[in-house]
Parts: sequence; structure tokens; C-alpha cells
Amino acid sequence: MMLQKSAKWLRDQCCDALSVLAIYQPKDGEGREVRAVLGTTLFEAPEDYGIVTRTETRDFLVSAEDMPEEPKKGDAFHWNASRYEVLSAKGEPCWRWSDSYHLIRRIHTKEIAHPEENTHG
Repeated sequence: MMLQKSAKWLRDQCCDALSVLAIYQPKDGEGREVRAVLGTTLFEAPEDYGIVTRTETRDFLVSAEDMPEEPKKGDAFHWNASRYEVLSAKGEPCWRWSDSYHLIRRIHTKEIAHPEENTHG
């Protein structure tokens, strides 16, 4: 019980000191503001002939209290004037628990839109 209380305290400290405000946009729902700590994950998948494909994701670490529903592929985060789509890299899940007490979701995304890009041709 004491370790779980300590984990909650640490989560709260990280959220207060290290988080950014982002908009979480479910694929089929209303967007809402969440606090997220930013991270990255490097996925490596061996291919034929010894080639290894590497995929680096931008991760949004969000408190399970702020996001009780499971994020799904196709959902998105809007942060720093960019759009980051939730994805699963090489058959991996698109999110995982970041701690043993299931307090923080680590959600894998990829930047898909940048404000400087002209999307109209």
C-alpha cells in the first residue's frame, strides 16, 4: 500500500512539473484538454535478410484518472501546433501501462501534420 501511495505521489509530481497541455481527440468523439508528460519509444522489428526496421514514436504519458478510456488507433493528440496520431508499431499495442499500478498510460503516436505543411497541394 505504501508503494502505491508513493507511485501516486510521483505521478502527481511529474504531472505538475513535467507535463504539457495537449488536446486528446478520440477518432469518434469530442476533443478535450489533458496534461501529458512527453516521451519517446524506439521499436525495432527484424525483417528478412537481417534488416531491422526502427520506428520511433512520440509518447504522451497521461494519468489514467484523466483518461479512463483506452486510447485507440486513429485517435490523436494536438500539441505544439502539430497533430500526433495514435498508432501501433509493428504489431505492438498502441498504448501500455507505464507503471505497475496502472496509474499512467503511455500512448504511442506519430506526428502526421505540421502547421508549415501545405495540405492543399
